[in-house]
Amino acid sequence: MEEKNQKTTQEAPNKSNEPQKKSAGKTVLIVLGILLALGLLCGGVGYFVLGGLVNKAQDELEEIGKTVSEIDYQEIIDETDKENAVEISEYPAVDEDTVDDDLISTQFADDIPVSGGKINKSSYTENHSVEVVIYTSSNAEEAFQWYVEQLEGAGWTISSKSRDEGSASIDFNNGVGSREDDYRRGTVIINDYLEQYGDWWNYTEIKIRELFY
Repeated sequence: MEEKNQKTTQEAPNKSNEPQKKSAGKTVLIVLGILLALGLLCGGVGYFVLGGLVNKAQDELEEIGKTVSEIDYQEIIDETDKENAVEISEYPAVDEDTVDDDLISTQFADDIPVSGGKINKSSYTENHSVEVVIYTSSNAEEAFQWYVEQLEGAGWTISSKSRDEGSASIDFNNGVGSREDDYRRGTVIINDYLEQYGDWWNYTEIKIRELFY
């Protein structure tokens, strides 16, 4: 009889754990549900926040676009031109004084005429050239005639010359054969920016170069 009771006791299922398992399962489901709800809530809030930022950025870009489109660029250009434009009276004419002649390179020969005007710059490159750049209120034709006369008057030979609208050039040499050791040559390049570009650059630029090659 005791053996039967022991066997029955051993074979009887342990039903005391089933309520705990069901309770744990419900807890897991509740936790998952809460997490899911929080995820959806956060996702929705994030979506609306992000959407709001995007819309705000678009509005600001549209406002910037309107502002840019309202800018009168031509007016800005005109004002800039007025500020940068140099009054013609600031530069002497070719038959007047030479301003800032201390800027002329010491390598520039004294026997090459330099007209009136304002010396802008001067440069020297060994075995290549020496150059003086002048700004003047005279137009290209006036500068052209002045240099032809002055170069010939100083004993230089005009080998070629040309005149175009707003520009001119003169090639000169010392009249000695190009194969001779004492052969010298140079060029004058004239650009009348007032004639070429109008009131933006209202002066004439003259470049006088002696060439060593």
